[in-house]
Amino acid sequence: MQSKKHYPTAKMVLAIFVMLLLASVVVNAQSPAVKFKVLHRFKGSDGVNPIGQFVLDSAGNIYGTTGEGGSGKCENFGCGTAFKMNRVGKLIWQHSFSGANGRAPVAGLLRDAAGNLYGTTGYGGRLNNHICPDGFRCGVVFKLDETGKKETVLHKFTGPPDGYFPQALLVADPDGNLYGTTYLGGGSGGYGAAFKVDARGKETILHSFAGPPDGGGDGAYVYTGVIRDEAGNLYGVTDAGGEFGGGTVLKLDSLGEETLLYSFTCGADGCGPNSVLFADAAGDVARLELQLSQENLRILQVQFDQGRGTLKDLEAAHLDENDKWLAFLDANYARQQAQLELLRTTGQVAKVLQ
Repeated sequence: MQSKKHYPTAKMVLAIFVMLLLASVVVNAQSPAVKFKVLHRFKGSDGVNPIGQFVLDSAGNIYGTTGEGGSGKCENFGCGTAFKMNRVGKLIWQHSFSGANGRAPVAGLLRDAAGNLYGTTGYGGRLNNHICPDGFRCGVVFKLDETGKKETVLHKFTGPPDGYFPQALLVADPDGNLYGTTYLGGGSGGYGAAFKVDARGKETILHSFAGPPDGGGDGAYVYTGVIRDEAGNLYGVTDAGGEFGGGTVLKLDSLGEETLLYSFTCGADGCGPNSVLFADAAGDVARLELQLSQENLRILQVQFDQGRGTLKDLEAAHLDENDKWLAFLDANYARQQAQLELLRTTGQVAKVLQ
């Protein structure tokens, strides 16, 4: 049996045309010299260890966090900071964490359209003297206003069955709900959790990772956060677990149902992924969905050939693969139309065709 893949000719022609135009622009463009400049040197009182991801506003101001430093008192170090600096490195404001309101904000910040900032701290958040299994406070989800002066602790983690030790960037949906992950905790062995926090601070655990870390099951240990598509699906990676113990790429649907898209083998494909995923408007997500469907079809075909599968399941898998191919082509068609429009509005199309 063969899949009946329908490739719209116009879309394929447009894809080739846009690729040639983009290639021509790249070839014709002059590569500017790369210059390196130190914008700011942290001194301790204004923060230490800025290892999180920065975010920029439309004016080029830089927002970020430092895992230590600042005016807070946490053992021999400051408790960490959040900051805003201008495009030339001048510090505009700094917010110092104190421990009770969070400690060690290592991931960076999410900025909304109103200028509010959201993030997590790996430790801190005093809650009825509750201590997590590693001997520290369990971490928080926080909000800062645009001035950096007002902090609101939206959620204090408590440890299993809640998560703890969040080290991840947050993402938001159009309703202002926040999504992220914790490296540890959850209700399935303590291997981490994916969570949702609404605007009032109510938390929902979407998925508890079950491991085991050395393979043969679910993913385990989520250093990084998730990305979200327009349908509400979340995508991320785990540092360990999966089929081979090398970590996973995963999908959580809007109800929290998990699908493992890929298990790393610690071979040529590497292992231990610990960076947040990146997707374009639609194409990369659609590609992941297609790859998952193709892998499922391959497995079912082998089972059918060995007499262990049903024709009904195999036919359903072929139909699903066909649908995923169409979705992938549609996503790429939309992206290429956007690229072509960009070339048109910038005058590059006429320039390339001359």
